[in-house]
Amino acid sequence: MDCRNIAHSEETSSQRRRFSHRSSLVIIYLIPIFATSLAIWAVLHIWRIQLLPSRFHYQQRATSASDHRWTTCGSTPEEAESRGCRFDILSFAWQTPECYDDELMEDFLKYGTWQFYAYPNRTDVVVNSSTALKGYRSLYVDWEYHVTHCTFTWRQMHRAYAERGYIDSHLDSYKHTLHCQWVLTNRKTRLGMVNVVAEIKYPECKKIEELRGESCGR
Repeated sequence: MDCRNIAHSEETSSQRRRFSHRSSLVIIYLIPIFATSLAIWAVLHIWRIQLLPSRFHYQQRATSASDHRWTTCGSTPEEAESRGCRFDILSFAWQTPECYDDELMEDFLKYGTWQFYAYPNRTDVVVNSSTALKGYRSLYVDWEYHVTHCTFTWRQMHRAYAERGYIDSHLDSYKHTLHCQWVLTNRKTRLGMVNVVAEIKYPECKKIEELRGESCGR
């Protein structure tokens, strides 16, 4: 072996030792960093696992609260208001939000200048509409109101089944449908006669899917 080969061999060995030394230093520095990172990840992972049940429990409670709804408005105007119900002037009924058809109420109020009375067969004691809309007492209306009520409740029923998904027990009653048929075919009563009592009602608000399920199970 000549001198050049010996020198080259020694230089190569020296480079390898330097590289090995640098690699060792890098590893020595990386091990603590890696260990620290692993420890931090482990702590965060454990914290996340502990947090998940409480978050899930909170979501369950929030879902349960949002899913809860009143099916009736109680038995008094005060109770109805406390449950978030609104007074349906078309049917003189306190309705839960699911059964209150705001759009139809507006149409009904715009359809005519409705009068409300404190007594039957008298037109001298008029109750203003703002009082009637509060739903705090039963009143009397004329026959024209009654006829118009029946035509609008047909719309209300159709919208309930086709669009809204909820219907109140009074509107869904076949007895009410037969009553409105009789009203609309009655030709003897004058439209201006004040002979209809508009009694405050508190019907049950039903989900139509559940009604269909009940009918299928019979």
